[in-house]
Amino acid sequence: MSVIYLGHTELAEALRLCYRAEMLAVKAGAFVRLPAVIWGDPGSGKTSAAREMTKALAQEFEDAGIKSGFWSTALALKNAEDIGGYPVPNKEDGVMMFLPPSEMPFLHNNNRKDPPYGIWVIDDVDRSAVETRNAAMSILLDRKINGNEISPKVYVCATANGESDVGTTSPLGGAFGNRLVHLYLRPQPGWTEHLKYPALCGVEDILPIHHTEFEEKAMCTPRSIEMALWVIKSVKDESPLVVRAVINGCVGSEGGAILSKLAFRRVSLDDILNETADIDISLDDIELLSRELKRVPVQSQVAVKQAVEKWAVNIQPEFQRTIKATLSYFNC
Repeated sequence: MSVIYLGHTELAEALRLCYRAEMLAVKAGAFVRLPAVIWGDPGSGKTSAAREMTKALAQEFEDAGIKSGFWSTALALKNAEDIGGYPVPNKEDGVMMFLPPSEMPFLHNNNRKDPPYGIWVIDDVDRSAVETRNAAMSILLDRKINGNEISPKVYVCATANGESDVGTTSPLGGAFGNRLVHLYLRPQPGWTEHLKYPALCGVEDILPIHHTEFEEKAMCTPRSIEMALWVIKSVKDESPLVVRAVINGCVGSEGGAILSKLAFRRVSLDDILNETADIDISLDDIELLSRELKRVPVQSQVAVKQAVEKWAVNIQPEFQRTIKATLSYFNC
């Protein structure tokens, strides 16, 4: 299936949505996390897009009186110890301790009194030694390594080149298909704004720029569906394209097509039963509602039919016919 490519501004918006969804899940006590991995051609501005997202978040934090930061780690230049900490024997307890790198946002670095806020980007996660990549994945997925925890207020994401740089990269593995939000960056018309070089504006459309057609990597599983549902709960004013890209990044395009309808639906069966349902609806709303109606248990069908018929009087005539046909399946 084809993936959804985002520009720099859209990608920053998608990362903000992932961050907000993760913080909402944490606040609710849910186990799920939503670390993103940004796939794109080398030099396309993946880290820069994350930095732009950080600037927007920094303003939100500043308004709340909180200082935030941005951390970027070039994984291809690191060893496992540079990520997971340097081993130091604790002779008193007879155990090995790992001192976390001071420049990274671990919770107890430098005897911090308050946990740091911000974004940590782990660059080139698929272009590193196996041991180093495993250490980075522990941080991305478990938010801790060798007993050292990442600050709960820091959002961790990664960048990868994948098939755009075959020969120097290695696959992340199928296990990560349903544990990361897969986002794809492609500089779109106006990409020279990213480079701040106006002289290119007149010729950028005719430049022979290389674009990789990435393969879809997200998987639809119970875990990734839960990730997508937290995204849906967190949607505010993001564009439909960005929301669809993030949902697809969780569950893939096939599952995303269904869940995206949920994200933008205007009416549900519960709304109708509570007499709060909107009448300005879309074909997707009717499709989802019909699916719900077909699953109504027999003992509830009389009350549900009455409520739906009362509501359907005010919707579009073509939708009324669909609802009437669906209700014909009821045993009442």
